[in-house]
Amino acid sequence: MVEILTAGNSEPEMARKRREHVDAVVRLNWYLDPVIRSVSVHRADGTTMVVSEVGTLDGEDVVPGFSLPLRERFAAGEQEDPE
Repeated sequence: MVEILTAGNSEPEMARKRREHVDAVVRLNWYLDPVIRSVSVHRADGTTMVVSEVGTLDGEDVVPGFSLPLRERFAAGEQEDPE
């Protein structure tokens, strides 16, 4: 599950969503924060980590072989025309 955070997302809302995803047996959640340019990774076992923009997002055992260098993702977002 991937969610791109916006200014309207509150921490209590995101905590509620994480609980719902765990209950729904979502094994890996990625919350992409374009403001601080990082991804918060939440696993079904309750472990979490933050990957900064210089890191690489990994699909782990949920999406084997998937990797995304975050620097490229955030750079692509800067090039998108907001209009």
